[in-house]
Amino acid sequence: MRPIATEMIDLPEWKCHALHQNHHVFYWISPRWTTMFAPGRFDTLFDPDLSQSCWDRIHRKQGRLTARVQLEPTKGANSLVCYLKHHDRERVPRNFPLESKVFRSAAATEWRHLESARRLGLTVPESVAAAVRVKADGGVQSLLLIREIDEALAVHEAIPRAFELLDYASFLVWKQNVVRRMAEMTALLHRAGWFHQDLYLCHFFVSHSLDSPVGHLTLIDFQRMIQPSSITRWRYRIKDLAQWRFSTQGVVGVEERDRRLFWRVYRECCQPPAASLTATLVSVKTHRYLCHHRKHQATLPS
Repeated sequence: MRPIATEMIDLPEWKCHALHQNHHVFYWISPRWTTMFAPGRFDTLFDPDLSQSCWDRIHRKQGRLTARVQLEPTKGANSLVCYLKHHDRERVPRNFPLESKVFRSAAATEWRHLESARRLGLTVPESVAAAVRVKADGGVQSLLLIREIDEALAVHEAIPRAFELLDYASFLVWKQNVVRRMAEMTALLHRAGWFHQDLYLCHFFVSHSLDSPVGHLTLIDFQRMIQPSSITRWRYRIKDLAQWRFSTQGVVGVEERDRRLFWRVYRECCQPPAASLTATLVSVKTHRYLCHHRKHQATLPS
């Protein structure tokens, strides 16, 4: 096995199989979970038809498959539940050098983004393994395995649940803590020049327990995260904030004052330039998202 060229990719922990069945498989495995990966495990994961008997929550969309996967250990350990992202049709030019294909793949990109967010101090899911298969014809497939977040619920589901189970005063305190934490996490990301591009409530996870303090939230789905030039950051800032605001519409228990609280905490933590103009543009962008959503809903069969 040989490491990928680290001067270009800066992923010295990634390794490569020798040429195997007319393709290369580049991979990374967390040292903590090496016992979960017997020889040939990645080949099985790359072929969903061989593996789906132990998968659930399978969702396919535009060349991408996501699923909940239970990995069985090769020796003496408990099974591990992960979420798999499998990209079957990568948009990587076939004439690119081998290492460039790996670097640009969706799995390697999200793996780097997760590590970048972790270094910033955000709580993100644990990366278990990633792999990129470069086929003989130059085509690229990739996959990423992320450990399931234990005893947690997506915020768009957690808020209605808390609204139903808690008394109103306790619910308000709990919800305000959640909103504040989401705003602080968003500000931390933006201050570092990173923008999520999928900043919806469903990508924030909070503890399932309502008896303990909110504590840390976990942010997921970093595939599209970007670090643009300072000239264009305002566009991505508005997009992130509008996505968050849009995703709060129709969620039981969310009120306009929660959106105002998010903006106030975000503004204090991030101090965005031209804050008043930014707030106006976020409102306009949110309205566009809502209009697009209504048009899409109208096209669906009743």
